[in-house]
Amino acid sequence: LIPIFFLYILFKDDDLHVDIWQVYLPLKDGTHWYLAVVLTESKQVHLVDSAPMTDRNGNRMKVVGRMMAFLHDLFEKLYSELEKMNEAPNIRNFQLIIPDKVPIQENG
Repeated sequence: LIPIFFLYILFKDDDLHVDIWQVYLPLKDGTHWYLAVVLTESKQVHLVDSAPMTDRNGNRMKVVGRMMAFLHDLFEKLYSELEKMNEAPNIRNFQLIIPDKVPIQENG
């Protein structure tokens, strides 16, 4: 996310063209890391987790929901500053996908 702000600060002018197709967000649940991949063109969020735990799914879904709301607000702000509000993706309505072919790590 920080590079988006640097891009905006460094190149703030009328000729700036911003296209954001993918955003990779590492997320943490206790000591476990997993990844959210936001695909703006297909309006999807892929949740990649090498150690899925059904008893932790509720907590992880809450984190993903908060992340999507944060990104929605961030994109809204960025696009409004660039006077392209009509181009801002509505990330809150993106489809959440949990791929079933993610390699599973062993404990230990």
